[in-house]
Amino acid sequence: MGKGFITLVPLDQVSSGMRAGRTVYDGKGRVLVLAGQELDGKIIKRLARFGVMSVYLQVPVENENGCHGGGHPTELIKEATRQKAIHEVKRVMHRVIRQKNASVRKLEKVVLSIINELLDLDEIVINLIDIRTIDHYDFCHCVNVSVLSLLIGISMGYGRESLLSLGMGAILHDLGKLKIPRKILLKRGPLTSSEYAAVMRHTWYGYEALSGYPNVDRRAKQVVLLHHERFNGRGYPFGLRGKAIPDFARIVAVCDVYDALITDRIYRRRYSFAEANRILVADRDYFDPEVVNILLGYVCDTLRERP
Repeated sequence: MGKGFITLVPLDQVSSGMRAGRTVYDGKGRVLVLAGQELDGKIIKRLARFGVMSVYLQVPVENENGCHGGGHPTELIKEATRQKAIHEVKRVMHRVIRQKNASVRKLEKVVLSIINELLDLDEIVINLIDIRTIDHYDFCHCVNVSVLSLLIGISMGYGRESLLSLGMGAILHDLGKLKIPRKILLKRGPLTSSEYAAVMRHTWYGYEALSGYPNVDRRAKQVVLLHHERFNGRGYPFGLRGKAIPDFARIVAVCDVYDALITDRIYRRRYSFAEANRILVADRDYFDPEVVNILLGYVCDTLRERP
């Protein structure tokens, strides 16, 4: 198609004749649209049925002034690694939460692959906005939180063994949500107090489910339990404050919130990087300032790279 770039566009602004910039998968990893495929009304309606809210489109360079957002997405990790991670975290989480024996070794290998790919990067350009169907959101989110957390862990000088523990905790952090009713997680309106209390229990559910896995590091399990603690003491489940919160949980807390902000949700569209940055700065007292500064440093570098 010649020189150009890809850009993320809300599905309701997509029309026939446009071309997909990235492959879109459903919740089982099956292809809905191939990168480069021309879209038509039937395909667009199918994407809507699967809960897709935005798609990447190919934009010829001569049309870039009229596009929505612009940008030259650069992958932090390979697409094959991302898909393998999504598949493995889905498999492991379902088996663990159902109290079936699950080997976590394959998931550890995927996390190690992510670590190696991040360590090999010459430059960091944050590009985690992937296309997620409604039933695929949780697992994509877990992978993205793991990637971001590892990026910060590398910046903070952790060794490979510690990075593996951090990555495992991050990729499994929302394990307990598999025990929360989907009607609550997918509710479009505000949660009632009882519904919010049910959601809060996911940290305990995940932690308890991992208690029978001695090969999962203690620090990774702490992440699952404590990633909703807040630096100002206003988090849960214990209301821990400051450095009383383990360092890995402090890292994942920031990455968890940030990825949620830049992702389409059933009840709202995603925030732009700049908007997410402003929200994170406004809520800065909730998070470890060192972690926030590292993440915002990467994101600001990314924004400077964009035309």
